Amino acid sequence: MAEVIAGFRDKETRVVYVIGDDYDGDRVAELTKAGFLKKETTKKAAK
Repeated sequence: MAEVIAGFRDKETRVVYVIGDDYDGDRVAELTKAGFLKKETTKKAAK
């Protein structure tokens, strides 16, 4: 899942996303590279 950092309308689903929404679609990598999403980092467990 990724957080929306710039509003956009998904060209495949036509859903409008605003800043702060969570995006869980097929185009996370493409939209992150374009600057619309911030991919959430997963924390590793401390040993």
